[in-house]
Amino acid sequence: MSVYTPVSLMDAQHLLTGYAIGEATQISGITEGVVNSNFRLSTTTGQYILTLVENPEHGKELPWLITLLDQLAATQLPTPRPVRDQQGLAIHPLHGKASLLVTLLPGVSPQHPTPHQCRQIGETLARIHTLPRGKLEVRDNPMGIARWYLLLHQLTTRMAAGELRWLQEELGQAKLFFANPHLPTGLCHADLFPDNSLFQEEQLTGVIDFHFACHDKWLYDLAISINAWCFRPDGTLDDALLTPLWQGYQRHRQVTDLEIAWLDQACRTASLRFALTRLVARWFPKAGATVTCKPPEEYLNRLQFHRDNSIRQWITR
Repeated sequence: MSVYTPVSLMDAQHLLTGYAIGEATQISGITEGVVNSNFRLSTTTGQYILTLVENPEHGKELPWLITLLDQLAATQLPTPRPVRDQQGLAIHPLHGKASLLVTLLPGVSPQHPTPHQCRQIGETLARIHTLPRGKLEVRDNPMGIARWYLLLHQLTTRMAAGELRWLQEELGQAKLFFANPHLPTGLCHADLFPDNSLFQEEQLTGVIDFHFACHDKWLYDLAISINAWCFRPDGTLDDALLTPLWQGYQRHRQVTDLEIAWLDQACRTASLRFALTRLVARWFPKAGATVTCKPPEEYLNRLQFHRDNSIRQWITR
């Protein structure tokens, strides 16, 4: 949630003239995240999150996101609710970009996840995966593997030949993973990192930032969360976090034998996705007022770990 496009208090006050949520009293940028411009907005009646969608193509898909958030809210999952103006509209132009206002959920993102927090994340991810489709149309992954080839091509002038060959090899294996027609597919969060969750003490109070949500392999989405939640700062796997996350997920959706067979590859594939995007963000940074650039080394190391180790030994004990 970086800030690429500044929004002033006067901008916010003008935006809220069509809403029934009071007057804007304070606005501050949120620096976590890397894609859109996000702000914490206070009004005379409450607090909200304002997002400016920086990518015009993603802006066109905001109606899909709003439908998803409405359906998630109906299931009592702790997710933000879109805020509509007095005409029933949730999307408004601001500085030439699509903007969306959602409710601010209580809690803070965990810096050092605990086993109980990981269990709740596993449970919630499985509930997202098994959400009835309802009126929600199928959305292809906006960060699907075709995009990864473009990212790797960008890096050809920035990385050593040996590093590129390693990433190209992994990309080939990832292509085989996504091509498997027998791995279950459905709704995915696709970015469920600790900074996209909120807790009050040990209680999950929010899952946020569904801008990468899509329909893809459930195992891939689970692997993203395993990589994000279950490793120590030194890059080693923490089975005290993996076990409850896995058990929490299994409580609401049983992982198939085929998925277990592909789990190691799924974790390598999920590592590759974030290694590539972080490498490109480092070498080709966007201009922005306040931009967070996360270290690619974390996910290059994660990728190497999964090349050297089988994660299945921890979940099949």
